[in-house]
Amino acid sequence: MGPGGPVGNADRAYAELVRAIATCQLPPGTAFNERDQAAALGMSRTPLRQALHRLAFEGLVETIPQRGVYVSLLDSKEITDNTVVREVLEVELLRQVIERGIALDFRELDQLMKRMKAAIEREDAVSFLEADEEFHLTIAGAAGNRPAREAIHRSWIHVNRIRYLQHQGTKGLAAALAEHRAMLTGLRKGDAVGTEAAVRAHMRRSRARLAELSVLVPEAFTTRDAGLPEPRVK
Repeated sequence: MGPGGPVGNADRAYAELVRAIATCQLPPGTAFNERDQAAALGMSRTPLRQALHRLAFEGLVETIPQRGVYVSLLDSKEITDNTVVREVLEVELLRQVIERGIALDFRELDQLMKRMKAAIEREDAVSFLEADEEFHLTIAGAAGNRPAREAIHRSWIHVNRIRYLQHQGTKGLAAALAEHRAMLTGLRKGDAVGTEAAVRAHMRRSRARLAELSVLVPEAFTTRDAGLPEPRVK
């Protein structure tokens, strides 16, 4: 099939929906109206359903009998597990970059740092988060391990749902920027120990943020006994 056929439309629907879910444009608990969603995407319901099946496999949507399809509530364990996946893989890839003397594009990384700093000054959390993700994936990609980079990218989808659920203030973003700066300093010096320490500190703060939000917005999180909230159709 060509890019405009059912397969291409299913891929497009998946890409658009996974981005909307990851960035909380479709918040946890949002109900899907297949007809309206397909119309918004400019396609039939068949490729949309194919995309929803793929999202269900990845734990991002779920079907509730007699109720319909919903964006999955946040699962603290799943998000924590994905931060661990990111931490393990990023530490290993950064170690390989340093030990093998792989050249990094520091000009690009410096530009991403400037974008993050400018976003803080504008109090633009979304722009900060976008540059933050690009920063990590750029470094991970330098190691040349495609499967590892793809695994990190998949983990970002789940971790991003926390990051976009309730934006941090400028103090939290500034702390994240300082952690990125420590990572970059370690990479410039070829300091594997210092770089690893910076990555692990960064991930510890991510997990602390998860714990904080599970208290602040408990309605966005699943529990063993709770069901989905009332539909928020979008």
